[in-house]
Amino acid sequence: MMLKAISLARKISKIEALILTIRKGIIMITDITIRYASNISFKNEIANFDSLGVAGENISAVSWEIKNMKRSDGTLTIIKEMVKKLSTSADIETIYIYIQLSGKQPDTRLIRYKKTWGLLKSRGYNFDFMSNKNDFIFNYGDGLALSGTASFDVSLLDNLSKLIKDEKKIFFAIAPSGKKELEVANIKSELEWMNNFWSLNGVVFLTLGLLDEMDCEVVALGKKTVIQGLK
Repeated sequence: MMLKAISLARKISKIEALILTIRKGIIMITDITIRYASNISFKNEIANFDSLGVAGENISAVSWEIKNMKRSDGTLTIIKEMVKKLSTSADIETIYIYIQLSGKQPDTRLIRYKKTWGLLKSRGYNFDFMSNKNDFIFNYGDGLALSGTASFDVSLLDNLSKLIKDEKKIFFAIAPSGKKELEVANIKSELEWMNNFWSLNGVVFLTLGLLDEMDCEVVALGKKTVIQGLK
């Protein structure tokens, strides 16, 4: 009985140490399980991307997974480490975000006035550090689907830790320095947003699983030659 208790205590100690490591922003490559898909259109060991609404021509994927680390605790740290690795071949200063609010919103005058970023601000989030904020409203049955895009300095990624815990459908993207975004007024979906960055030799990041997922797996999607450094 005592041996079982000691074994359990050791496991808990290891998990706590890993959590502390993540919160300090340090990841050793031995802590991560890496998976690769040469083409997301075909069956692979990462995910069924069609079921996630993600599709692109000749797009590859690399995922990094940390076991026993909550989705909300590991997402931003993994993305930062991925960006750091990708930055060795390109100067990356800006990160872009696409968010779609969870659930259907009521079709009211107030919701249409506040839109995505205004509604989030009224819930206590601070996005003053962001630039180029844009809102999109789509009719969704008898309600509305609210989405938004923005950009900010990659060093400020940790400012979104609370949002990551509360909202599931969030995508991030990077593009080589000097590349310009597609006119956001033309973007009608997250898939169009993704394809925009892929056309610029950029990379899109998404987190797999539910908000309360006990393991954290982040996927980087892009052209094979662009993301090969993450393998």
